[in-house]
Amino acid sequence: MEKQKRQLRESFFNPIYQIYPLLIFLIIDHVFAREYAWYGAAIVAVGLTIYVSIAYTRLFKWYMFYMFLFLIITSLMGIVGNFFKTEKMIAVADEVVLFVVLLTIRLFRKQLTAFSDKLVSPFVPMSNNILELYRYLKISTVFVFVYLVLYGAIMLINDPYQHIEIDVLNYVFAGAWISLIVFSYLKTRFVRFHLTDERWLPIVTHDGKVVEKIQRLSSLSDRRRYTHPVVRGILIKDGKILMQKSAEDDVFYKPLWDNMIDNHIGIGEKAESCLKKTALKNFGIENIKSFCLTEYIHATPYEYQYEFVFIIGDYSGEIIPNPKKIAQMKWWSFAEIEENLKSKVIFDERFVKEYDLLKRSGLLEAKNLNQDLQD
Repeated sequence: MEKQKRQLRESFFNPIYQIYPLLIFLIIDHVFAREYAWYGAAIVAVGLTIYVSIAYTRLFKWYMFYMFLFLIITSLMGIVGNFFKTEKMIAVADEVVLFVVLLTIRLFRKQLTAFSDKLVSPFVPMSNNILELYRYLKISTVFVFVYLVLYGAIMLINDPYQHIEIDVLNYVFAGAWISLIVFSYLKTRFVRFHLTDERWLPIVTHDGKVVEKIQRLSSLSDRRRYTHPVVRGILIKDGKILMQKSAEDDVFYKPLWDNMIDNHIGIGEKAESCLKKTALKNFGIENIKSFCLTEYIHATPYEYQYEFVFIIGDYSGEIIPNPKKIAQMKWWSFAEIEENLKSKVIFDERFVKEYDLLKRSGLLEAKNLNQDLQD
């Protein structure tokens, strides 16, 4: 359970942690004084570094890369102000530097992401973390741009209450950063809470060995493609194969005819147990007799699948497809399959591969299949 909580934290890391010192610097600088801003940013940076090194061990190098980057930005903000000559420009020197640097970071996002990815274990999903970080950087860029525009507008107006308006602007600006910090914390907690009950999948090596686990949603959304075990069942009876077709609006699979059973294997679950569970849940049949035909790896746009292919030759109960799981169902004769393989693309590519294995194995003959099941 603790390992699962750790993976949840790593998959949905709070992006504010990396820019926290920078935000603290800006808040204190606008509300109090520059010297306090340095102290505040330094204390927060040290505290967060210690915390992340303990709570997010596998993300620590990645975190330090961006933390160091934003600490450099903070230093530049303090240095560049010395080169501005007028008091009005010195007052917004920090925001000018920050705006330019944030635009530069967005320009080199791909390069920064490619480098930072190398600092993280390949089994840690990072797409959400990268996406959220740059989303908050975009929001920060907008905040700074709005501040500079409003500051410029106030300076252009010859108003005796100009200094009061600037003070109000600074307080509003600081409040915006504080709101962003609170929002980020609440959003991260909300997402983690709602993903606690999400389905988890094992990550396996190319020889089928389980090495890690990941939330299903994280795996599908991550830039990396992980390898997950999948069970597939081919039901053969009276010279026919039972097949099912995905719905037209299925997000992950094309509406093609495929094996009766196709399901991801869960954490700690055996392939044969998953086969029996899926047969009961999707078709209402039990006491199935089966054997494993082959194992192979198949690549999809979202993942690699380590396929366990089973032949099902007998079962008990009447086949009643679950309408929530199965869009269409049909018994296909071997002759019909052969005919459509030649003229149409109506079968899932995995089935085409597995059917070819069936033909070469000789298991399409009922006599051979029954004999294998008895053995």
